[in-house]
Amino acid sequence: MCLFRFILMFFFIVDLTFADLLKKTDSIAVESPKQKKESSWLGFPLVYYTPETKLALGLLSLNRFSKEAQGKTSNLLAVGSYTEKQQSILSLTPRFYFDEGRKELSGNLFYSYYPNKYFGRSDYQVNSNSPENYTENNFNLMANYTHHIFSYFNTLWTVRTDKKKFINYLENGQIAEEVNRYGQEIKIHSLSFSLEWDSRDYPQSPLSGEHHRVTLTKSQNENKTFNDFTKKELELKKFFSLGDKKVLAGQFYFSQVEGEDIPFSFLSSLGGNRRLRGFYENRFLDRSLTLFQLEWREDFSEKFSRTLFLASGQVAKYNEDLLKSKNHMAFGIGLHYLLDHENRTKIRLDLGSSEEGLSIYFVTGEAF
Repeated sequence: MCLFRFILMFFFIVDLTFADLLKKTDSIAVESPKQKKESSWLGFPLVYYTPETKLALGLLSLNRFSKEAQGKTSNLLAVGSYTEKQQSILSLTPRFYFDEGRKELSGNLFYSYYPNKYFGRSDYQVNSNSPENYTENNFNLMANYTHHIFSYFNTLWTVRTDKKKFINYLENGQIAEEVNRYGQEIKIHSLSFSLEWDSRDYPQSPLSGEHHRVTLTKSQNENKTFNDFTKKELELKKFFSLGDKKVLAGQFYFSQVEGEDIPFSFLSSLGGNRRLRGFYENRFLDRSLTLFQLEWREDFSEKFSRTLFLASGQVAKYNEDLLKSKNHMAFGIGLHYLLDHENRTKIRLDLGSSEEGLSIYFVTGEAF
C-alpha cells in the first residue's frame, strides 16, 4: 500500500510539472503587445485514479479563447484515457461565453467502453463485497444554453441523447433482468429546463457566492420498450469566504424520478467522486435522493489548497420514505492543484472514507 501511494504521488508531481512547463511555454508564445492571452493552449499527460477505474493514463488538452468576464473564459477541453480495468474513455467539452459572460453555450461528447459493478436498486441491494460485474458501451451527446435574465438570475436549456448497450453480464443476474425488461440497448432523448441563481465569482471553483438551481427533465425512450419518465432536481450551493483564500462550501441536493418503468442507469444515485466520496459510483440507486455536503477549502500556496469534507445522503423509492431510509455518511481530506488561473480549474487528490472503506480520487474539477 505504501508503494502504491508513492507511485501515485510520483505521477501526481510529474503531471503537475508537465502542466507548468507547457503552460509557461504557451503563455510566452501567445502574448503580444496589443492583445494579452486572447488564446492559449495547455496539454499534458494525464494520470488519475478512482475506485471505479483504478490507475488511468491519458492525455488532456485545454484550449482557452477570449475572456468575457472574470472566471468566464471560453475553452475547449479534450480528455482521452485508458484505465487499469481496461476501460476506454473519451470526452470533448466545449464552453463558449458571449455578451460579456451573460450567455453561455456548452456541450459534451462522451464515449466509454466501461467494465463496471452493479449493486442493485435499493429494494434489492447486494452485499458491498459481492457486486455484479458487467460491461457497457456508453455514448452521450449534450448541448446546453444558459441565458442571463437579470441580476444573477439565469435560464438553462439542455438537450441530451444517451445510448447504452449492456454486454458481458451474468446470464441469471440482476443486469440480465434489467436487459429482459428494458432491452440490451437503450437510447434516451432528454430535454431539460432550469431556473438558476448564480452569483459565484468563479463557477468552476468559487471563492464566494451562491448557486441555486431547479431543474425539470423529460426523457423519451426511442425504442418504446418502456414508458417515458420525468426527473425533478433541486440543488442549493453556498460558498462562504472566510478570509484570504479560505472557503466553506455547502451543498444540498434533491432529485426525484417519476415514471412507471425506469432503467437503473437513469435513477437517482449516490456514490463516486462528486456525490458521497467514499462509496463506489452508483452504489445506492432509487427514485428519490437527498444529499448534504460540506467542504472546507484553504489555499496554502499560489498553486495548492487543502480540503476537509463531510457528506450525508439517503435514497428511497418514495419521497415520504427518505427520512426513514438509512443515512449513508462519508468524510475525507484532499489536496488540490490550481491548473488554470483564468477559470480556477483544479486537479484534486481526495481520500474519502465510509463504512465500506477508503477510496482515492485523482480527478479534475471540484466535487461541487
